Amino acid sequence: MQTETQLQYMNTEYWSGSTGGNARVAPSISLVDSPVGKAIRASIESPGDYQGLNLHLPEKIDLRKAGAVSFDIEQTAYKGNGQAAVMLIFPTGSGLIATPEFNASGWKHVHIPMDVRTLKSLGSQSSPALGEIKEIRFSLFSALKSPGQHLSIANLEFHPPVIEEGPVTVAGYRYNAAPTSGDNSCTWLTDGKVDRERQVFFREYSDEPDITFDLGALYLIRKFELEAVAIPSQNISEILLYTSFDGKDWKMAKHIPNLDAGTEEKQYSIAADQLNLLARYIRVHAGRNRTDFPLRFAEITFSGKLPTDAEMAMAAAQQYDLGPELPTPNEANYWKFSGTDGAVWIHRQNGILVRYEKQERLLAERLFSRYELSDGKNPVKADAYSDQVLSGKLESPGVFLVTTTNPALPGGAIPKSGSLRDRVNNTPPFFFCKYSTCFFLLSCYGMLKRIYKRSYGNGDGTTTRVSK
Repeated sequence: MQTETQLQYMNTEYWSGSTGGNARVAPSISLVDSPVGKAIRASIESPGDYQGLNLHLPEKIDLRKAGAVSFDIEQTAYKGNGQAAVMLIFPTGSGLIATPEFNASGWKHVHIPMDVRTLKSLGSQSSPALGEIKEIRFSLFSALKSPGQHLSIANLEFHPPVIEEGPVTVAGYRYNAAPTSGDNSCTWLTDGKVDRERQVFFREYSDEPDITFDLGALYLIRKFELEAVAIPSQNISEILLYTSFDGKDWKMAKHIPNLDAGTEEKQYSIAADQLNLLARYIRVHAGRNRTDFPLRFAEITFSGKLPTDAEMAMAAAQQYDLGPELPTPNEANYWKFSGTDGAVWIHRQNGILVRYEKQERLLAERLFSRYELSDGKNPVKADAYSDQVLSGKLESPGVFLVTTTNPALPGGAIPKSGSLRDRVNNTPPFFFCKYSTCFFLLSCYGMLKRIYKRSYGNGDGTTTRVSK
């Protein structure tokens, strides 16, 4: 059921078709019924590139008093997923432009935050700025051009600014590792439904889930939650969050372990709050305890707010969580192993690698281990911060050996052999861990990597999983 607010612009008197300067006849305008309610449709009548749909607002809207604009969009001009152009026009003719994604078929809900750090300038405007608008223009760029094609808009409404922290409306997401089944429309994880029969499924021995979320603007994320209906101890073991400003350069920002060791199926969540993640794009990587475990989950949510300039500067300055504080590298507290492929500093007390440098470039700030010892019923989890070094030495040129023990893990010493001979240019040192026990051990190495690329301290990070 559409609300009065969603219907206020669904009046054909407010809309017109745009020829794009190329078509002889403008698209015809009609009010149609659709799966999302009453919609305005522009139907192409004559050939010509860059045709579109224009909304002439019955009264000006001051974007300085709006938090976002949202609508549903559907089109038949483009056979795949693509980007639309949404132009917010000032009385002077200049304005702002956003480029939200649309689906190859069916309807897509679009949410555009009024954030000048995300919106682009249109026309002669030198830099983005919010102001009063009189018109909104919708275009599929050159795709809307042939008779028989159409573009439809429904449920257009403006939302008030949100000052307090709250749920973030995700603009869209994609699977970097496709699930075995479920969620072909890429809508299940953000529809607010947690249902056993409506979950994303990854079969045994398949790739681990890896999903990129577009938040639509630069947000300060304070809380993350993944919900599932499954056996907690036999489903997701941990979640790694990566953040990015542009969807290209990534940094590892947060490790969230699954602390629920339950052995019965139930609805449960893996969550973290009091986060301080500054990002427009967030990659969610879900790890598994064992490769022969299938994975399933139903919902992923982010909570936060559009940051002020001061909040953004503070969050960017924090970079990311390196873990417990360790001394600054020095020969009293660390071994330094050097070779033609770089140098590493290894803490003498717990064996954690804190710096990997190559050709005077810092490639990794910390390389650490996480362990899970499991007999299938009562897993024991620990990490290298509680390791105790028994010995450390340079075993051969470029190869070092550190032997540790961990009070949480029975069964003796943990030899860790590392090599500075990188397998691929600029990869972190190879660090292999062996553990002799009748239990099943998973060891995960997390690397935090910093490469300064802009004033915000943008960087990326990777995590390598080793099972033995």
